[in-house]
Amino acid sequence: MTKPIFQDRTGRRASRVTSIGWLIAALTILLGGAFAVTLWAPSRMEAAKLPGQISALRVQKLEKTAADPALVRSAMQLAAEARAKRLKVLLKKIAARERNSNVHASAKLKHAGRPLSIAFYPNWELSAYDSLRVALPTLDWVVPTWLSLQGSDLKLKDAYSKKVDLLIRQRPKVAILPVIQNSTLGKWDGPGMAALLSNPVRRTHLVGQRSSYIAVRKLQGIVVDFESLPDAALPDLGAFLKETRAAFSPHGWTVAVAAPFANDKWPFADFARDVDYTLLMAYDEHASHGAPGSIAGQSWFEDLLDKRMEVLSPEHTIVALGS
Repeated sequence: MTKPIFQDRTGRRASRVTSIGWLIAALTILLGGAFAVTLWAPSRMEAAKLPGQISALRVQKLEKTAADPALVRSAMQLAAEARAKRLKVLLKKIAARERNSNVHASAKLKHAGRPLSIAFYPNWELSAYDSLRVALPTLDWVVPTWLSLQGSDLKLKDAYSKKVDLLIRQRPKVAILPVIQNSTLGKWDGPGMAALLSNPVRRTHLVGQRSSYIAVRKLQGIVVDFESLPDAALPDLGAFLKETRAAFSPHGWTVAVAAPFANDKWPFADFARDVDYTLLMAYDEHASHGAPGSIAGQSWFEDLLDKRMEVLSPEHTIVALGS
């Protein structure tokens, strides 16, 4: 006959186990009831205000508060102040860059052992900006086509580009000399320009306009490119160049004149005395208005260059190459 190992003849153990079981059952019923109450009772979370927490959001109240005119004005004021601060910082950077440029850049800087490297910047060419960005480290001057005399009264038109200006000023020693032309939509107005140059009052006014322009933009000079002039207008052009150089020299600004390479009637030696540099336009042997042919054939280029340099100084002559 086997004897039970866990038998408790007193019955105390059974009593304790039964009590514990009833206690657990009671707690289970209480917890279940509390959970059921939370499911059916309305939420009171919006009344809760715990430290570091926000109360339940009421969208309608927020929308009404956000539409408060005082709050809107405050937000607009903060935004305006932020924009003004950013603009102030930007202007300081631009001013510092322009001051550095004005100190270092000069068209008269000497470059021993090598010629000047100069590039025109044609505003109308879509690829010009990218080309300038690539070539800029190798350049001494940039000549942008910003100024032109247009219309029946040849008023001065400005095509200045701040974007191009800031790009060039990243190289503080590169000089900026805008070109001024008597061109409207690609057509040269020779007779109109001749009439302007023959009028001393208009001529003096134009010199003053350009002087102010160079000063305001903090540039280093000008390139005069008046084309298709009648031969009779050349003395007046000479007077204009003298007046321009007289106005520019006290400021250290440079005056260059673009000269037609193949025009033997052009007074190369005389004009060279009235400017800092003569820019020979060594191209247009053949152009769109004439017979087909090369822009600048080798023999044509060499023969004319030899002829021009008989009366011009190499130190004050720039040869513009056609392409």
